Amino acid sequence: MTDGYRCSKCGAIVSRSYLGEETEFTKANHYCPNCGEFMQGRRMDDFYEGEYIIYRNGEKYELGRITSLKEDGAFVCYHEGETAAKTPYSRMRKLINAHVIKATSLGGSRFQEAE
Repeated sequence: MTDGYRCSKCGAIVSRSYLGEETEFTKANHYCPNCGEFMQGRRMDDFYEGEYIIYRNGEKYELGRITSLKEDGAFVCYHEGETAAKTPYSRMRKLINAHVIKATSLGGSRFQEAE
């Protein structure tokens, strides 16, 4: 076990003392001192299958929908096909107004039964 958190972009270990952690890391927002990557401790419990998310891909953002959750990331559909891409939780952002999405073709027919 390391005394810190691994940056998903550069792999650097960022120490807990650097982050000034006073509460759980999942409640704090920080930047990696090595590469400047935004780091927020997100984990599997923070998301659910079928949830819409925003994926940060460099300076671009993509809408996606979670198909399954794994310990180290989620499989997310970003297009109309049924293929899902493994996405680290650190790159995923929650949509607070996802309830306004009434219909989508994300994931092809993968989600038709659930809607």
